[in-house]
Parts: sequence; structure tokens; C-alpha cells
Amino acid sequence: MRWMSFYFFLLTGYGALAQNWQPVSEEQFFGQKAIYTLHSDTDLDGLYVGGDFDGIGNNSSLRSIALWKEGQWHALANGLNSYQFTASLRDMTTYNGNLYVGGFLTDADGVVCNGIARWNGAQWSALDGGVTHSDGDPGQAWGMRVIEDELYVCGRFVHVGDLTVNGLAKWNGTSWSAVHDFPFFDVEGDVVHDCIVYNDELFVIGDFNGGPANGMSGIARWNGTEWVGVGPVGVGQAICMEIYQNKLYVAGYFTSEMNPIYPGRHIASWDGSNWDNVGGGLGNPNGPVYDMLVHDDKLYAVGSFMNAGGTPAQFIATWDGHEWCDLETVVSNGLLAIEAFQDTVYIGGGPVSLNGSDLMSIAKSGEPAENEICGTLASVQRELTENSNLTVYPNPASTHITVNSKVALQQVRVLDVRGRMVLEQTLKQVQGEVRLNTNDLPSGIYMLEAITQNGARAVRKFVVER
Repeated sequence: MRWMSFYFFLLTGYGALAQNWQPVSEEQFFGQKAIYTLHSDTDLDGLYVGGDFDGIGNNSSLRSIALWKEGQWHALANGLNSYQFTASLRDMTTYNGNLYVGGFLTDADGVVCNGIARWNGAQWSALDGGVTHSDGDPGQAWGMRVIEDELYVCGRFVHVGDLTVNGLAKWNGTSWSAVHDFPFFDVEGDVVHDCIVYNDELFVIGDFNGGPANGMSGIARWNGTEWVGVGPVGVGQAICMEIYQNKLYVAGYFTSEMNPIYPGRHIASWDGSNWDNVGGGLGNPNGPVYDMLVHDDKLYAVGSFMNAGGTPAQFIATWDGHEWCDLETVVSNGLLAIEAFQDTVYIGGGPVSLNGSDLMSIAKSGEPAENEICGTLASVQRELTENSNLTVYPNPASTHITVNSKVALQQVRVLDVRGRMVLEQTLKQVQGEVRLNTNDLPSGIYMLEAITQNGARAVRKFVVER
């Protein structure tokens, strides 16, 4: 469902020191290699990967979609097309035992499908003409949810069959119908991105404007009688939603920098009455959230942000209801898709390398996520340069660490992974080496925080091993 134009590889999980990434397949994606959507099919025990790639390895039948199952790639017939080009998938889901896919596509293995198609495990089929624009050209399905035994489809389209639906429709397995005559849609460019039921109300988000004075900027809800707003102005441009700890989380482009009344920075939660900014949100102003996942009692968010609630976090972070945690993933572009498969978190994005290691196409890590950097620990300002001004060795350490600084330091502190201070030493403008005893520290990951007299700070990570 997540849709910025990046060149992507597929990565997965989090490893110790975020370095233990392992390739799943040596076969490379080729063509544009963009991965926009991931879908885990528990009945099939496989992971679907969708985007706008031309193939994988030497198999051109793996066109825009592939199934990873039992250690190898499987084709879905001859894949998908958009006119004479490769299709670009934006979302996938399972409904009534079939796989449904949506995006920029016009045919599936030769079957005309217009923006949405169905795979029954053996062949592709269309959904009664699919979704179309006002001029009859193919539309695009950008998001799909199964709600009350029907498939709700969101996107950039005006019609399904002879019905005018304004970017929101539902499919019962045999026929289309409108959804409460959704009214907020400009046929020239609006998109409905996602829909979900929360507190018995249908919430719809996207790039549309039902009126900020009515709380319907980028979001609206059906209360059983009429479409109404959410909060004072809505949220602006929103992309994805998830329900976590009895709250509705909405994420996308919106920020308080764009409009001070917006409820957060790229993410906000709604409890049925009020908005919350989710620990300060996900930063830099141009770093939106593209996808979210609830897994292992945490809310995962991926996008092109660079910090989470003040915590340095590059493109992926977790929220536990109280604080943000950084997975220390270092990639060269953003991330668009996230999914859990076989109890491992998979993320799709645009890195040529991860933490300095080139990845062929898909990778995974079996390491647990206990090594997250959370809260106050990762929010320390990094005002000293990231060169040789400060070094910590040996790393890994056992009985001690030595801090070597080219600038005079006033204080050094050691913090554990939860941000708690476990060692502290006040200095008198020491330049050179400082030795700290680590005998009493249990094995694990720590951060050394060094502070100069004028308050400049630098953080270095080290490991204690016994």
C-alpha cells in the first residue's frame, strides 16, 4: 500500500548490533526493483512480495509479484503488467481463500483486470471490470481490508462497474457495491489510502479534503448515520492505520510544521475522543511514515524519518505505548512495507546496503529485538562530529573500557539499553585517555556518553562480553 518511488531491496528483522543480517536468497531482483507491499499467507505458509520489479534471478515470470515459500521463489503464472510495462503493486490481502492484489496494473497473465486482480492458486481472474476512472481508463487499488466478510477496496478510482464510488468500494466475492456513498473525492487527483473499523465506526484516510473546519482533512468516519470528522481539523495527508492497545494509530505525511493544529508529526493516536502525538512523533518534517505493523506487543513504523520522539532512528522504530525505540538499522533510502512472517519482521525498502553490507535481494535476522535503543538513551544530542574525536576500546570489552578524546571532556557516563545511567565519572577537562572499570556491568550493549565543558555531547556504543 505504500507508494513513494524508491529503488528497494527487501530486508528483515533486527540482529545483535544490527549487523547480523543474512541473505535469504542469492537471486537478485532486476528492473526497477521497487518493493511496495508484503503479505504473509498463514494458510499457505508463504510470503508474497509485490512491487514493480521485472523478475528475480533469471526468472522473468516473477514479474511484479513472487511467493517465497520453502526456501525458493514461486511464480504466479507469468506475473502482472500495466499496459506494455511492468505492473506496480501497492497492496495485497487474502479474502475467501484467494489472493487479491491492487495497484497500477491492467492485466494479469493476459487477463484484463483494471487495477485489481484475484489469484486462486492456479490462475488469475478479474473482478467484474475492476476499478476505473471517470473516463473509463483503469484505476488503481491502493489499499484493501477484509471487514465483516467483505473486501473493502480503497484507491484512486471513480467507478466500479456502473457505480460511482469515489475511491472507496466493497466486493462480496461476486459483485461490487458502494460504501455509504463516500462523498470526499476529487477525481483529478485524490486517493483513499486505507480504511478500518474502530469502536464500531468505519474510518477512512487518504489524500482528500472533506473540510478542515469539519475535522475531515485526510480522514473521515462513518458513525452509522453520516460521515463526520475526527478531531478539530483531521490529520492532513494520511497513508496507513493500525489499532494498537485499544487506540487507532494514523500515520502519513502530516506534521505540526505543516499545520500547528495537526495532532502529531507523521503519526498520531485517537482514543475515541482525543488525539495524542505518540511521544513526540516521527521526525524530520519531510520524513513520512508509509506502513505500520502490530507484532510481538509492539507497534512498528517504517518510512523515511530520521528520529522517533527525539530518539535517532533511521527509517524504522517501535512504540510500546510509552516510548519509542530505535532498531539501529542503517539503510541508504527509506522503507515502505513491513510484515511479520514465521515470527520474523520483514521490511521492504530502498537500501543498496544495510549497515555497510551489500544485500542481494532479501535478508533476514533471527536475533531477538532486545537490543533496541530506547527513550532517553538515544535522544542524546550528537553535537560532536562522528570522526575520530572520540573512540572507545576495547570493543567488545570485559573488565574495562578506555575513552580516547581529542577534545577536553568534563564528564563521561555509561547508559544501558533502557537509558539508565550505570556508570558516571566527572573529570577536570581531560584530553586524551580516560579508563572506566566495567567489572560490575553484566554482558550486554551500552552507550558511552561524553560531555564537554560547553555542553557538546557525543555517544559511542560498546559491548560488554564475559
